[in-house]
Amino acid sequence: MKWLDITEICMGLVLSEKLTPEQINPEFLAPPYGSALKMLQKGSNISDLYDVIGIAALDAAQQAGTIVSDKSPFDFVTLLEKAYSRAELAKVLKYQVKRLDDGEDADLLALEQAMERNVSLEHRYILMSDIDPEENVWIPTYYEPLDRSLGGVPKGGLTIIAAPPGVGKTSLALKIAIAAARQKKKTLFYTFEMTKGQLKKRTIDILRDMTSSEIEDFQHYIEVCSDIMDPYQVKAEATRKAAIEDISYIMIDFADLMLAVAEEEAQVALLYRTMATLAQSTEIPVILLSQLNRSYVEKGGIPRIHNIRWSGLAEAMAALILLIYNPRQVYGVKPSSTGDELHLPQGAGAVIVGKSRFGTKYEDPVGAIYLPWDGELAWGDKMLQWQPLSVV
Repeated sequence: MKWLDITEICMGLVLSEKLTPEQINPEFLAPPYGSALKMLQKGSNISDLYDVIGIAALDAAQQAGTIVSDKSPFDFVTLLEKAYSRAELAKVLKYQVKRLDDGEDADLLALEQAMERNVSLEHRYILMSDIDPEENVWIPTYYEPLDRSLGGVPKGGLTIIAAPPGVGKTSLALKIAIAAARQKKKTLFYTFEMTKGQLKKRTIDILRDMTSSEIEDFQHYIEVCSDIMDPYQVKAEATRKAAIEDISYIMIDFADLMLAVAEEEAQVALLYRTMATLAQSTEIPVILLSQLNRSYVEKGGIPRIHNIRWSGLAEAMAALILLIYNPRQVYGVKPSSTGDELHLPQGAGAVIVGKSRFGTKYEDPVGAIYLPWDGELAWGDKMLQWQPLSVV
Protein backbone atom coordinates (compact mmCIF):
# COMPACT_ATOMS: atom_id res chain seq x y z
CA MET A 1 0.00 0.00 0.00
CA LYS A 2 1.30 3.45 -0.92
CA TRP A 3 2.44 5.81 1.83
CA LEU A 4 -0.18 8.44 0.94
CA ASP A 5 -2.99 5.87 0.84
CA ILE A 6 -2.21 4.43 4.28
CA THR A 7 -1.71 7.98 5.60
CA GLU A 8 -5.22 8.95 4.49
CA ILE A 9 -6.69 5.83 6.12
CA CYS A 10 -4.94 6.51 9.45
CA MET A 11 -5.94 10.17 9.39
CA GLY A 12 -9.51 9.11 8.61
CA LEU A 13 -9.46 6.75 11.61
CA VAL A 14 -8.44 9.70 13.78
CA LEU A 15 -11.17 11.92 12.36
CA SER A 16 -13.75 9.17 13.00
CA GLU A 17 -12.39 8.76 16.55
CA LYS A 18 -11.36 5.15 16.04
CA LEU A 19 -7.85 6.29 16.92
CA THR A 20 -6.78 9.19 19.11
CA PRO A 21 -4.32 11.77 17.71
CA GLU A 22 -1.77 10.73 20.34
CA GLN A 23 -1.64 7.15 19.04
CA ILE A 24 0.14 8.17 15.81
CA ASN A 25 3.52 9.83 15.35
CA PRO A 26 2.88 12.88 13.10
CA GLU A 27 6.27 12.34 11.44
CA PHE A 28 4.97 9.09 9.95
CA LEU A 29 2.21 10.83 7.97
CA ALA A 30 2.68 11.92 4.38
CA PRO A 31 2.24 15.66 3.69
CA PRO A 32 0.08 17.56 4.42
CA TYR A 33 -1.39 15.36 7.13
CA GLY A 34 1.48 15.52 9.61
CA SER A 35 0.89 19.20 10.39
CA ALA A 36 -2.86 18.57 10.69
CA LEU A 37 -2.33 15.77 13.21
CA LYS A 38 -0.03 18.00 15.28
CA MET A 39 -2.87 20.56 15.47
CA LEU A 40 -5.28 17.90 16.71
CA GLN A 41 -2.76 16.78 19.31
CA LYS A 42 -2.66 20.39 20.57
CA GLY A 43 -6.46 20.51 20.90
CA SER A 44 -7.59 22.05 17.60
CA ASN A 45 -10.98 21.16 16.14
CA ILE A 46 -11.49 19.41 12.82
CA SER A 47 -12.91 22.63 11.39
CA ASP A 48 -9.56 24.31 12.05
CA LEU A 49 -7.85 21.90 9.64
CA TYR A 50 -9.51 23.12 6.46
CA ASP A 51 -7.31 26.21 6.27
CA VAL A 52 -4.20 24.11 6.82
CA ILE A 53 -4.62 21.11 4.48
CA GLY A 54 -7.61 22.10 2.38
CA ILE A 55 -11.03 20.63 1.82
CA ALA A 56 -9.96 18.02 -0.74
CA ALA A 57 -7.29 16.46 1.50
CA LEU A 58 -9.58 16.40 4.53
CA ASP A 59 -12.43 14.84 2.55
CA ALA A 60 -10.07 12.20 1.13
CA ALA A 61 -9.00 11.23 4.63
CA GLN A 62 -12.56 11.08 5.94
CA GLN A 63 -13.62 8.88 3.02
CA ALA A 64 -10.59 6.59 3.39
CA GLY A 65 -11.39 6.08 7.06
CA THR A 66 -14.89 4.80 6.21
CA ILE A 67 -13.84 2.07 3.80
CA VAL A 68 -11.76 0.23 6.37
CA SER A 69 -12.78 -3.39 6.98
CA ASP A 70 -13.08 -5.04 10.36
CA LYS A 71 -9.30 -4.90 10.69
CA SER A 72 -7.96 -3.39 13.91
CA PRO A 73 -7.09 0.33 13.57
CA PHE A 74 -3.69 -0.40 15.10
CA ASP A 75 -2.84 -2.73 12.22
CA PHE A 76 -3.02 0.30 9.95
CA VAL A 77 -0.70 2.23 12.27
CA THR A 78 1.84 -0.61 11.89
CA LEU A 79 1.45 -0.46 8.10
CA LEU A 80 1.91 3.32 8.27
CA GLU A 81 5.24 2.98 10.10
CA LYS A 82 6.50 0.50 7.51
CA ALA A 83 5.36 2.70 4.62
CA TYR A 84 7.03 5.75 6.19
CA SER A 85 10.34 3.95 6.71
CA ARG A 86 10.35 2.75 3.09
CA ALA A 87 9.46 6.20 1.78
CA GLU A 88 12.33 7.74 3.77
CA LEU A 89 14.71 5.09 2.43
CA ALA A 90 13.50 5.83 -1.10
CA LYS A 91 14.27 9.54 -0.65
CA VAL A 92 17.85 8.77 0.33
CA LEU A 93 18.27 6.29 -2.51
CA LYS A 94 16.93 8.74 -5.10
CA TYR A 95 19.28 11.48 -3.89
CA GLN A 96 22.30 9.18 -3.93
CA VAL A 97 21.41 7.85 -7.40
CA LYS A 98 21.25 11.47 -8.62
CA ARG A 99 24.72 12.07 -7.18
CA LEU A 100 26.01 9.06 -9.10
CA ASP A 101 24.27 10.28 -12.28
CA ASP A 102 26.00 13.64 -11.82
CA GLY A 103 29.37 11.90 -11.55
CA GLU A 104 29.73 12.42 -7.80
CA ASP A 105 30.46 9.81 -5.14
CA ALA A 106 27.48 8.37 -3.27
CA ASP A 107 27.38 8.92 0.49
CA LEU A 108 27.63 5.32 1.67
CA LEU A 109 27.27 6.35 5.31
CA ALA A 110 23.92 8.04 4.60
CA LEU A 111 22.75 4.93 2.75
CA GLU A 112 23.73 2.60 5.57
CA GLN A 113 22.08 4.78 8.19
CA ALA A 114 18.87 4.98 6.14
CA MET A 115 18.75 1.21 5.68
CA GLU A 116 19.45 0.70 9.38
CA ARG A 117 16.55 3.00 10.31
CA ASN A 118 14.29 1.12 7.89
CA VAL A 119 15.12 -2.21 9.49
CA SER A 120 14.83 -0.91 13.07
CA LEU A 121 11.36 0.57 12.44
CA GLU A 122 10.05 -2.70 11.04
CA HIS A 123 11.52 -4.86 13.81
CA ARG A 124 11.19 -2.59 16.81
CA TYR A 125 8.85 -4.87 18.75
CA ILE A 126 8.80 -8.64 19.21
CA LEU A 127 6.66 -10.90 21.37
CA MET A 128 8.51 -12.25 24.38
CA SER A 129 7.26 -15.70 23.38
CA ASP A 130 9.42 -15.38 20.26
CA ILE A 131 12.58 -14.47 22.19
CA ASP A 132 15.14 -17.09 23.20
CA PRO A 133 16.52 -16.55 26.72
CA GLU A 134 20.27 -15.88 26.96
CA GLU A 135 21.89 -17.99 29.62
CA ASN A 136 25.31 -16.40 29.30
CA VAL A 137 25.73 -12.63 29.10
CA TRP A 138 29.51 -12.83 28.80
CA ILE A 139 31.68 -13.38 25.73
CA PRO A 140 35.03 -14.95 26.71
CA THR A 141 38.11 -12.92 25.81
CA TYR A 142 40.44 -15.91 26.23
CA TYR A 143 42.62 -13.60 28.31
CA GLU A 144 42.68 -15.59 31.54
CA PRO A 145 42.65 -12.76 34.12
CA LEU A 146 39.46 -11.19 32.71
CA ASP A 147 37.67 -14.46 32.05
CA ARG A 148 38.55 -15.79 35.50
CA SER A 149 37.35 -12.64 37.28
CA LEU A 150 34.36 -11.69 35.15
CA GLY A 151 33.61 -14.27 32.51
CA GLY A 152 34.86 -12.08 29.68
CA VAL A 153 33.24 -8.93 28.33
CA PRO A 154 29.47 -8.32 28.04
CA LYS A 155 27.84 -9.62 24.87
CA GLY A 156 26.38 -6.74 22.90
CA GLY A 157 27.66 -4.29 25.52
CA LEU A 158 30.09 -1.39 25.69
CA THR A 159 33.26 -1.93 27.73
CA ILE A 160 35.33 1.13 28.62
CA ILE A 161 39.01 0.80 29.55
CA ALA A 162 40.11 4.08 31.13
CA ALA A 163 43.52 5.25 32.32
CA PRO A 164 45.97 8.13 32.03
CA PRO A 165 48.39 7.99 29.08
CA GLY A 166 51.18 5.46 29.10
CA VAL A 167 49.99 2.97 31.72
CA GLY A 168 48.88 0.11 29.45
CA LYS A 169 45.45 0.76 27.88
CA THR A 170 46.53 -0.21 24.37
CA SER A 171 48.64 -3.07 25.69
CA LEU A 172 45.67 -4.51 27.57
CA ALA A 173 43.48 -4.24 24.46
CA LEU A 174 46.17 -5.99 22.41
CA LYS A 175 46.51 -8.76 25.01
CA ILE A 176 42.79 -9.43 24.59
CA ALA A 177 43.03 -9.32 20.78
CA ILE A 178 46.05 -11.64 20.79
CA ALA A 179 44.42 -14.10 23.20
CA ALA A 180 41.34 -14.16 20.97
CA ALA A 181 43.49 -14.64 17.86
CA ARG A 182 44.96 -17.78 19.43
CA GLN A 183 41.40 -19.13 19.33
CA LYS A 184 40.94 -17.93 15.73
CA LYS A 185 38.58 -15.16 16.87
CA LYS A 186 38.79 -11.98 14.80
CA THR A 187 39.16 -8.47 16.23
CA LEU A 188 38.40 -5.24 14.38
CA PHE A 189 40.89 -2.74 15.82
CA TYR A 190 40.48 1.02 15.19
CA THR A 191 43.72 2.75 16.14
CA PHE A 192 43.36 6.53 16.14
CA GLU A 193 46.33 7.22 18.42
CA MET A 194 49.02 5.00 16.88
CA THR A 195 49.75 4.40 13.23
CA LYS A 196 49.15 0.91 11.87
CA GLY A 197 52.91 0.33 11.85
CA GLN A 198 53.29 1.41 15.46
CA LEU A 199 50.48 -0.89 16.52
CA LYS A 200 52.09 -3.81 14.72
CA LYS A 201 55.44 -3.06 16.41
CA ARG A 202 53.69 -3.07 19.81
CA THR A 203 52.08 -6.40 18.95
CA ILE A 204 55.41 -7.92 17.91
CA ASP A 205 57.00 -6.68 21.16
CA ILE A 206 54.28 -8.42 23.16
CA LEU A 207 54.79 -11.63 21.15
CA ARG A 208 58.58 -11.52 21.08
CA ASP A 209 58.86 -15.03 22.55
CA MET A 210 57.17 -16.47 19.45
CA THR A 211 58.57 -17.26 16.01
CA SER A 212 57.89 -14.90 13.11
CA SER A 213 55.62 -17.48 11.42
CA GLU A 214 53.58 -17.90 14.60
CA ILE A 215 53.23 -14.13 14.92
CA GLU A 216 52.11 -13.87 11.31
CA ASP A 217 49.43 -16.51 11.88
CA PHE A 218 47.96 -14.58 14.80
CA GLN A 219 47.91 -11.31 12.88
CA HIS A 220 45.47 -12.73 10.33
CA TYR A 221 42.84 -12.42 13.06
CA ILE A 222 43.47 -8.75 13.89
CA GLU A 223 42.19 -6.30 11.26
CA VAL A 224 43.37 -2.71 11.73
CA CYS A 225 42.02 0.66 10.59
CA SER A 226 43.83 3.94 11.36
CA ASP A 227 41.64 6.40 9.41
CA ILE A 228 40.31 9.05 11.79
CA MET A 229 36.51 8.77 11.90
CA ASP A 230 33.63 10.23 13.85
CA PRO A 231 31.34 7.95 15.90
CA TYR A 232 28.76 7.60 13.10
CA GLN A 233 31.44 6.58 10.61
CA VAL A 234 32.90 3.99 12.98
CA LYS A 235 29.45 2.56 13.60
CA ALA A 236 28.63 2.40 9.89
CA GLU A 237 31.98 0.83 8.96
CA ALA A 238 31.95 -1.69 11.81
CA THR A 239 28.31 -2.63 11.18
CA ARG A 240 29.08 -3.27 7.52
CA LYS A 241 32.14 -5.37 8.36
CA ALA A 242 30.18 -7.36 10.95
CA ALA A 243 27.49 -8.14 8.37
CA ILE A 244 29.93 -9.79 5.96
CA GLU A 245 32.71 -11.07 8.26
CA ASP A 246 32.84 -13.10 11.45
CA ILE A 247 33.93 -10.36 13.86
CA SER A 248 34.21 -11.29 17.55
CA TYR A 249 35.39 -7.98 19.08
CA ILE A 250 35.49 -4.31 18.09
CA MET A 251 38.20 -2.18 19.73
CA ILE A 252 38.66 1.59 19.49
CA ASP A 253 41.81 3.38 20.66
CA PHE A 254 40.87 5.93 21.76
CA ALA A 255 37.59 7.79 22.44
CA ASP A 256 38.79 11.41 22.43
CA LEU A 257 40.12 11.23 18.88
CA MET A 258 36.64 10.50 17.50
CA LEU A 259 35.50 13.96 18.55
CA ALA A 260 35.93 16.38 15.66
CA VAL A 261 35.25 19.46 17.80
CA ALA A 262 36.00 20.53 21.33
CA GLU A 263 34.71 18.14 23.97
CA GLU A 264 31.18 19.21 24.78
CA GLU A 265 28.60 17.20 26.65
CA ALA A 266 26.39 16.66 23.60
CA GLN A 267 29.34 15.41 21.51
CA VAL A 268 30.59 13.05 24.20
CA ALA A 269 27.06 11.77 24.84
CA LEU A 270 26.77 11.02 21.11
CA LEU A 271 30.08 9.16 21.21
CA TYR A 272 29.17 6.88 24.11
CA ARG A 273 25.60 6.32 22.91
CA THR A 274 26.71 5.47 19.37
CA MET A 275 29.30 2.96 20.57
CA ALA A 276 26.76 1.37 22.94
CA THR A 277 24.20 1.02 20.13
CA LEU A 278 26.90 -0.39 17.84
CA ALA A 279 27.49 -3.15 20.39
CA GLN A 280 23.79 -3.77 20.88
CA SER A 281 22.82 -3.82 17.21
CA THR A 282 25.67 -6.15 16.17
CA GLU A 283 25.72 -8.17 19.43
CA ILE A 284 29.51 -7.79 19.31
CA PRO A 285 31.42 -6.51 22.36
CA VAL A 286 32.79 -3.00 21.79
CA ILE A 287 35.88 -2.10 23.81
CA LEU A 288 36.50 1.64 23.93
CA LEU A 289 39.70 3.10 25.36
CA SER A 290 39.37 6.43 27.16
CA GLN A 291 41.46 8.93 29.11
CA LEU A 292 41.09 10.03 32.71
CA ASN A 293 40.56 13.68 33.55
CA ARG A 294 43.25 16.09 34.64
CA SER A 295 42.22 16.02 38.28
CA TYR A 296 43.33 12.40 38.59
CA VAL A 297 46.81 13.21 37.30
CA GLU A 298 47.05 16.00 39.87
CA LYS A 299 45.75 14.01 42.85
CA GLY A 300 46.73 10.41 42.11
CA GLY A 301 45.39 7.51 44.16
CA ILE A 302 43.12 4.71 43.04
CA PRO A 303 41.30 5.70 39.83
CA ARG A 304 37.51 5.73 40.06
CA ILE A 305 34.71 6.12 37.58
CA HIS A 306 34.34 9.83 38.32
CA ASN A 307 37.92 10.28 37.08
CA ILE A 308 36.84 9.40 33.53
CA ARG A 309 36.21 12.39 31.30
CA TRP A 310 32.43 12.99 31.28
CA SER A 311 32.13 10.10 33.72
CA GLY A 312 28.35 10.33 34.15
CA LEU A 313 27.79 9.64 30.47
CA ALA A 314 30.34 6.82 30.45
CA GLU A 315 28.78 5.14 33.46
CA ALA A 316 25.28 5.38 32.00
CA MET A 317 26.19 3.79 28.66
CA ALA A 318 28.86 1.21 29.57
CA ALA A 319 28.06 -2.31 30.71
CA LEU A 320 31.61 -2.75 32.02
CA ILE A 321 34.17 -0.15 33.12
CA LEU A 322 37.80 -1.13 33.73
CA LEU A 323 40.29 1.35 35.22
CA ILE A 324 44.03 0.76 35.04
CA TYR A 325 46.11 1.41 38.15
CA ASN A 326 49.81 1.36 37.29
CA PRO A 327 51.34 4.25 39.28
CA ARG A 328 54.99 3.31 38.67
CA GLN A 329 54.52 3.56 34.92
CA VAL A 330 53.64 7.21 34.39
CA TYR A 331 55.51 10.29 35.52
CA GLY A 332 53.27 13.02 36.82
CA VAL A 333 50.69 11.03 38.77
CA LYS A 334 51.32 12.12 42.32
CA PRO A 335 51.35 9.61 45.17
CA SER A 336 48.16 9.94 47.13
CA SER A 337 48.55 11.97 50.30
CA THR A 338 45.54 10.23 51.87
CA GLY A 339 46.78 6.65 51.62
CA ASP A 340 44.36 6.02 48.78
CA GLU A 341 46.46 3.44 47.00
CA LEU A 342 46.76 -0.26 46.33
CA HIS A 343 49.76 -2.05 47.78
CA LEU A 344 50.94 -3.73 44.62
CA PRO A 345 53.78 -6.25 44.53
CA GLN A 346 56.92 -5.14 42.71
CA GLY A 347 56.47 -5.57 38.96
CA ALA A 348 52.68 -5.57 39.12
CA GLY A 349 49.78 -3.35 38.09
CA ALA A 350 46.03 -3.61 38.54
CA VAL A 351 42.93 -3.58 36.38
CA ILE A 352 40.09 -2.27 38.52
CA VAL A 353 36.53 -3.37 37.85
CA GLY A 354 34.79 -0.06 38.49
CA LYS A 355 31.37 -1.15 37.21
CA SER A 356 29.97 -4.42 35.96
CA ARG A 357 26.31 -4.57 35.01
CA PHE A 358 26.41 -8.34 35.38
CA GLY A 359 28.62 -8.63 38.47
CA THR A 360 31.86 -10.55 38.89
CA LYS A 361 32.74 -14.15 39.65
CA TYR A 362 33.39 -13.16 43.24
CA GLU A 363 31.08 -12.00 46.00
CA ASP A 364 32.37 -8.47 45.52
CA PRO A 365 30.65 -6.35 42.84
CA VAL A 366 33.87 -4.39 42.26
CA GLY A 367 37.52 -5.09 42.86
CA ALA A 368 41.05 -5.06 41.45
CA ILE A 369 42.71 -7.71 39.30
CA TYR A 370 46.43 -7.78 40.15
CA LEU A 371 48.55 -8.61 37.10
CA PRO A 372 52.25 -8.90 36.33
CA TRP A 373 53.49 -5.83 34.48
CA ASP A 374 56.59 -5.56 32.33
CA GLY A 375 57.17 -2.25 30.60
CA GLU A 376 58.32 -4.07 27.46
CA LEU A 377 56.09 -7.14 27.37
CA ALA A 378 53.20 -5.31 29.01
CA TRP A 379 50.64 -7.30 30.98
CA GLY A 380 51.23 -10.88 32.04
CA ASP A 381 48.98 -13.77 31.15
CA LYS A 382 48.26 -15.00 34.68
CA MET A 383 46.30 -13.26 37.39
CA LEU A 384 48.16 -12.69 40.67
CA GLN A 385 45.13 -12.09 42.90
CA TRP A 386 41.69 -10.51 43.22
CA GLN A 387 41.52 -7.62 45.68
CA PRO A 388 38.04 -6.55 46.84
CA LEU A 389 37.95 -2.77 46.86
CA SER A 390 35.56 -2.71 49.79
CA VAL A 391 38.45 -3.69 52.07
CA VAL A 392 41.12 -1.47 50.52
